[in-house]
Amino acid sequence: MKFLSLRSAWLFLPFTMLLGQLLSACLPRSQADAIEAVLNKCAKYSTHVNQSNLGAGDKAAYLADQMQSLDTRDCPPDFRQAFQAHILAWRDAASALANNTPENRYFAGTVSEITGDPTLVAQTQLKTSLATQRIDESYQALVSIARQHGARVPVSVVNT
Repeated sequence: MKFLSLRSAWLFLPFTMLLGQLLSACLPRSQADAIEAVLNKCAKYSTHVNQSNLGAGDKAAYLADQMQSLDTRDCPPDFRQAFQAHILAWRDAASALANNTPENRYFAGTVSEITGDPTLVAQTQLKTSLATQRIDESYQALVSIARQHGARVPVSVVNT
């Protein structure tokens, strides 16, 4: 049996280190890392949408579409399920937020005065309030699950 000399071993060392780095890059990431990658992308989408001139409904639809496009295969099942619920909350909120414009509130107020039905004004506000509440609740559930898996959660706020 032939052993490597000390000189040969030193020549072989950089190769083995490089091979180790390449192999580690191919190994699956931890679930916490996968969750963090998804949440960090969502935070970037939030920053992007906050800098845009989109209306609140368009922001919600854009965020839902962008989040849906993310690869969550490396995330644990409970996180993926909560993430889909959060996407659905944004998707459902899009129409309520789109309809909650000053013009629509003015129109609802005018019709409310004419008909004597004060609930018309409240309906638009209520739908928007419920939609944003569902977004907040789904986000809190998502954050809780992410933390249970040891993921760091970035600060992410969307101005609607």
